[in-house]
Amino acid sequence: METGHHMLLRSHSKKLLAEPKSLKSQTQPKLSQTLDDDAMASSSSSSSSDKLHTFERLHAEGFAYLADNSYIRSGYRLHYSAKECFLSLFELHNETLNVWTHMVGSFIFLMLMLYLALSGHALAPAADTAALAGLTTPQAWCANGQPWMEAGHHTPRMLLATGVTELCPPPTGRVAPAKYYEVASVIFDHSLHRLPSLERFHALVEQNVGGFSDSVGAQMELLRSELGALSARLGGHVRDAHSEQVRSLKMQLDQRVESLSMFLQDVASQVGADLPMKYALEELNGVADSVRNGLHILASAEGPHDVPHWPIFAFMASAVVCLTCSATFHLMFVISRPAYMFLSRLDYAGITILIAGSFYPMIYYSFYCHPWLRTAYLASISTMAALTFTVALMPVFSTPKFLVARTCIFLALGFFGVVPVTHLVWHFGLFDPHVTVMIGPLLLMGLLYTSGAIIYATKFPERFYPGRFDLWFSSHQLWHICVVAAALVHFANALQQYEWRWNTQCEA
Repeated sequence: METGHHMLLRSHSKKLLAEPKSLKSQTQPKLSQTLDDDAMASSSSSSSSDKLHTFERLHAEGFAYLADNSYIRSGYRLHYSAKECFLSLFELHNETLNVWTHMVGSFIFLMLMLYLALSGHALAPAADTAALAGLTTPQAWCANGQPWMEAGHHTPRMLLATGVTELCPPPTGRVAPAKYYEVASVIFDHSLHRLPSLERFHALVEQNVGGFSDSVGAQMELLRSELGALSARLGGHVRDAHSEQVRSLKMQLDQRVESLSMFLQDVASQVGADLPMKYALEELNGVADSVRNGLHILASAEGPHDVPHWPIFAFMASAVVCLTCSATFHLMFVISRPAYMFLSRLDYAGITILIAGSFYPMIYYSFYCHPWLRTAYLASISTMAALTFTVALMPVFSTPKFLVARTCIFLALGFFGVVPVTHLVWHFGLFDPHVTVMIGPLLLMGLLYTSGAIIYATKFPERFYPGRFDLWFSSHQLWHICVVAAALVHFANALQQYEWRWNTQCEA
């Protein structure tokens, strides 16, 4: 019994010792498999941002929605997280140029907005209501100011040389503000050229008055500096004439002329009947009068004709929104199918905003003198854009099933521009400034958009050389470049329209 008992214990002990070994042998493969799986997942994650995939692999693995152009054979991102998508901004793949073209375009328009909003000298702000000597309009200047203007010692021949009669239209006529700046600029330049010849009078004043010559020299030097700065600004673009800097220079120069005139009056009270001194003071006063005349001409151009520039900012804001949405879509859409669907709808909505924003400058400035038509057209395009925007955000809108409907809606919104342009041609004529100021840039913009759309639709050039344009200058990338170029052309034309509108008053 004892021997049997010991044998039973030994058998039981061997069994107990064997069980952990069995458990170890059963657990080890599972643990090894788990580690292998983790390693593979880690390897896949770490290499996802390094390895790009082919068109065939995306379609084979069920990611066909990420690759809709069979002529782009490689360079596709797959299994990217949001962070990896963002970092892929600095990687080279088949969406890199798509992202950067519209991201840079958005940055350009954002900087233009800030520049125009902060600098103030590229667009004319609201007209200054504080005019010198009460001369606020061209008609008021011609009726009340012209005799006084010609009383200046040197100004009359300057006015005749620059065509002063053009500044005095009939009561129903119009004068371009640019003409006033042209005349004022000539008068200022003439005064500047006269200043060096007056330096010989400084010594004469010093001999007769004493202690005043230094003040005369200092006054004339300050006048030369401020007059030169203002003249240089007026000699530039007509939009510079109403900048904050020019307004400040005009105010400083006006104060300088008044100070100089008062100073010369004090000197005149000291010299009595001395003829040489009287002649010297008359010459100095003549320059002061000419500068004052130029300032009065500038004040005459600052009438109540105030042209808002908000339509230009509306267009620039729409360009920023559209290009930002597009760049975001092309950078982040590979995260997941839901992300792709949402960002694609956002991209379509951005396109709607750009189309609507492009209409605002053209309609507002072209129909500026016809408030009812202007309001009707702006309300129409805003309503159409709002409806298109709403439809664009619907999930079903971005599916292939509604490709034709989607295209027709965008085309209808875009081709609505034919209506106001045709109206302008019918009402004013093809060669009227209302039409000529915009028709050339408008055709160029249309050519860029149309060319880009044709390139995109025909998948040129990659359809003829599959795989050669995977990373650089594929049809979609060329389309993006055309969009940015067309938007910049439209921006430049919006500035031209604004300047023309500001320079052309409405008929009475």
